[in-house]
Amino acid sequence: MQQPPQQPPHDAPLPLIAGDVTADVVGVAPVSIHSDLYYDLTLRVDPASDRGLLLRVPSHACPRPPTPGDRVRLGLLMGQVSSLQYVG
Repeated sequence: MQQPPQQPPHDAPLPLIAGDVTADVVGVAPVSIHSDLYYDLTLRVDPASDRGLLLRVPSHACPRPPTPGDRVRLGLLMGQVSSLQYVG
């Protein structure tokens, strides 16, 4: 018997349609896809949790290359990162 698709938990860290998420950058890996540069960011959304979140961010959304230790605000639209701002 086929299982129904799982629904995201109510405390999911990402907005499903549009919104902002603030997180700490834990790791950065540059990725080139057909000569377009992206960053695979490992993020900590909830400082009380040890769970990480991995997001691929296009370089054009970043004012400068992200580094571990940065605090960022990610703008999301339809599950994709559309902007990244550095937060003091």
